[in-house]
Amino acid sequence: MNGLLLMGSTEYFAEGTANIAAHNSRQKTNSPLSYDTVFHSAQAKMDANRAAPEAGDFATLCSASFARHFGACAGKTYDHVLDAAPIAQQNWRHEDFPFDQFFADSVDDSVLDWKPARANPSQLAPDIQAKISGTLGKHAIVVPPALDEKMRHDPALREQVTKNIDQIYAFHTSGGPRLPLPGTKFYGTRVYSSVVILNEDGEVEHCRVSSGGGMIGPDEETLRQIEREQKRKAKRKEANERLNDEAAAKYWEEHRTLLKSTAASVTSHALC
Repeated sequence: MNGLLLMGSTEYFAEGTANIAAHNSRQKTNSPLSYDTVFHSAQAKMDANRAAPEAGDFATLCSASFARHFGACAGKTYDHVLDAAPIAQQNWRHEDFPFDQFFADSVDDSVLDWKPARANPSQLAPDIQAKISGTLGKHAIVVPPALDEKMRHDPALREQVTKNIDQIYAFHTSGGPRLPLPGTKFYGTRVYSSVVILNEDGEVEHCRVSSGGGMIGPDEETLRQIEREQKRKAKRKEANERLNDEAAAKYWEEHRTLLKSTAASVTSHALC
């Protein structure tokens, strides 16, 4: 029995296992490591190596990140193995940059060499707003081939890349630092679009996160105060309506009594 058996077919594995068991039953040894232990240890390592690429699958990493941060609102998601890190920062920050091209099953390499044809427009420009609105609910993560290969065999790197993506999403979806007004709360949105591009080291090189907007409204305590005040107003309104009804009933009762008295007086005068 030797190490070459580990490279054999299923039949050889079965025969080897039987031979090892027979050998161990005939031989007594004080060694803490038997042939059987070595065989199964080697088999476990081979199984782990075969599972490693699947565990480090880039698409699986992306799906998990999208689910954690956007849930069901991540309508369409994409993962691309493409070296987009060299895109010039000034081009990436230009409002005309065609980031929406990453929301496709395949990306044309021409996007890497894109250059603006006009001055940077306002983010509030109608065409820019239309593009942002049209991409809400779509998300893409892009990694270079070298990083994709390294992540398949380096769990620590894979974990660090996941943290880098999570930090970017957490910062943008939480709205960043805010100075809330007393008694108010920012009510954000779960409708986002995002493109995250990593470099070969697993760091975020470019990122764009757009949202459907949000609003500022009363916080929980203020809402409870408003609810209590509304109940008090409702009670006061009910009490006032009851008093008005009672006053109206009393008025008409007195009016009817007066009419009866007047009618009786007129009749009595006529008889005289």
